[in-house]
Amino acid sequence: MFVFLILYYINCYQSFHFLPPQYLNVITVWLIGSSYLARARCHVQDESLGVSDGCLWLTRSGMRWAELAPLVEAQVRQTNKAPRALILHLGSNDLGQSTTCGLYHDMFTSLLRIRLLLPTTTIIWSDMLARLYWRTATCPIRLEVARNKLNRRIGNRVAELCGVRVEHTLIVKHDTDLYAWDGVHLSRKGMDIFLQDITTALRATMN
Repeated sequence: MFVFLILYYINCYQSFHFLPPQYLNVITVWLIGSSYLARARCHVQDESLGVSDGCLWLTRSGMRWAELAPLVEAQVRQTNKAPRALILHLGSNDLGQSTTCGLYHDMFTSLLRIRLLLPTTTIIWSDMLARLYWRTATCPIRLEVARNKLNRRIGNRVAELCGVRVEHTLIVKHDTDLYAWDGVHLSRKGMDIFLQDITTALRATMN
């Protein structure tokens, strides 16, 4: 049992979850993102998030923005069907790896590609979260400034594409109880808030 649990958590955090085509054809919500969503999948009691037709979780710890569009394209080819909603929580692993303007351009270009691929899908953009600790960062303040700027600009672009922005206003750095021991990921309390924000936006979209 102990070995099974370890393998389960490794699988949650490290790999994408692909399902047989017969199941993919009925799923109406796709969730794509890095370790925050991967941990959310392991934390949540109901992986369907209350959606009757279920959710497809495509998550990987350390996922980068450049992986997004090819992953969506691969899913579209496999299913030949668009989801009703696409939830994205991605981008924080790219902060500091290029200029803020360059990352914004890459992010917006990918969103436009996804809109062309999935014209009837509602894109739900989940804001990149604040961190207590930025790994390898020489100037954490600059990354926080970039994070806030990108959240605002990408949130505006998603709204222009008839999508929804999830701002996570209750997850703030000064409330350290919301964070795990590493200062990067969320504690159980923080994860509850994170999932509540996402499910609230999802329910509003699906109704």
